[in-house]
Amino acid sequence: MDMVIERADGIVNLCEMKYTQQQYALDKTEAEKVTRRMDSLRVLNRRRQNVQCILVTRQEAKQNSYYNNLITRNLTLSDLMK
Repeated sequence: MDMVIERADGIVNLCEMKYTQQQYALDKTEAEKVTRRMDSLRVLNRRRQNVQCILVTRQEAKQNSYYNNLITRNLTLSDLMK
């Protein structure tokens, strides 16, 4: 599930929402999909705003090289319920 949030500071947040029973780990296939979505958003965005990817998961996601290269912030369900 994807959602785009346009901020007043000129940054667009692409929110990737993933739900798994175990800790979520971004893999190569999913990283390529996210990269394509971010690239498409950059092309469609006429104002040339910076695009950041926010990952929303049930619990903290596993930080691997794919995560470190793409994800700006990881929000958990408990973060959203505060």
